[in-house]
Amino acid sequence: MTVTEMRRTHTPRADHPLLRPAPTAVTTTAEPPKQAAGTATSPRLVRILLVDDHPMYLEGLRAAIETESWRVVVGSAHTGRDAVVAARTLRPDVVVLDINLPDASGFDIARRLGHELPATKVLMLTMEEDIDTALECVRAGVLGYLLKGSSSREIINTLEIVSQGHAVLAPQISQQLLDHMSSPAVKEVPFPDLTCRERAVLELMADGRRNAAIAVELGLSLKTVRNYVSRIFVKIQVADRAEAVVVARRAGLGK
Repeated sequence: MTVTEMRRTHTPRADHPLLRPAPTAVTTTAEPPKQAAGTATSPRLVRILLVDDHPMYLEGLRAAIETESWRVVVGSAHTGRDAVVAARTLRPDVVVLDINLPDASGFDIARRLGHELPATKVLMLTMEEDIDTALECVRAGVLGYLLKGSSSREIINTLEIVSQGHAVLAPQISQQLLDHMSSPAVKEVPFPDLTCRERAVLELMADGRRNAAIAVELGLSLKTVRNYVSRIFVKIQVADRAEAVVVARRAGLGK
């Protein structure tokens, strides 16, 4: 669903939380600490699971998060499957999740965690800076959406807010949402279920570009492009790349 469709069928309520002010192995601590009640001078303990397929990024994120005693990283995972296993075992307060994982999308993992562990909040930490992707995360049950270029302080503040059950959108996404809601209606686009980035990938596929060329054009990793292509096949209901190109060209995409 695009922003245009969201505006037509999903006008936010005044009390919507987003409009309030505001390789693959699981690593865990030996003994996950028990939940502690906070006081006026000592915040409650927030237990966090980190999920990303870049080990160096995970280590840097862990170091930034654990600068105060009330935040503890109880484990980390590099794949969607390991993330679910770790979350079941550790029961974290917050899962910090990337959208693009080697074996699954962050959307699917967020939905699964929401179904199996409703008390666990999800913060999506990603490089995807488009409103359609953010809205798809919200529909998947994600409570926070932040960009990887955010400062350590922004990430820590967002973690605290999300752990308390409040919704947070990255400032860049919030501004896009306001701009779209206040702008005149625009012409319908084909494949409304695709995000902006997925549509861009499909258009390049319709131009005859292979995955490697698409990755260079959009500044993405080859793995990320492959994940997008797989999601596109599901959303537009095609079996392979050739069929996707035919469907896309019939809809007016490509040269």
